[in-house]
Amino acid sequence: MSEKVTEVKHKGNKSKKFKVGIGAVIACFALYAVAGLTTFLPIGLKVKGMIIGGTIIVAESSMLLAIILLGKEAVNKYKSKLNPKNWFKKKGSEKTNGKDEYNE
Repeated sequence: MSEKVTEVKHKGNKSKKFKVGIGAVIACFALYAVAGLTTFLPIGLKVKGMIIGGTIIVAESSMLLAIILLGKEAVNKYKSKLNPKNWFKKKGSEKTNGKDEYNE
C-alpha cells in the first residue's frame, strides 16, 4: 500500500517569498511617507526634488516587486488593510449600492 504524505501549513510558517512581498508593500507606504515629509525639511528645492523623485521611483518599484511576488489580489487585500479609511469599518458593513441580493 502506498501512503499519502500530506503537508500541514501553519499560520506562522510563511514562505520567504511571502515575507519579502509583504515587506515590499510596507516599504512602499513608508517611502511615500518619506516623500511627503521631505517637503518640510529645511533644504534646497533641487535637493528636495531629487529626494522626492527618487523615493517615488523606489516606492513604485517596491510595489511592482510586491505584485510580482504576492499576486495582484493579495496586494489589493493588504493595501485595503493599510488604508486609513478602512481601519474603523465593521466587517459586516459592506456597501451594496442600494441593491438587495434578493430583490432584483
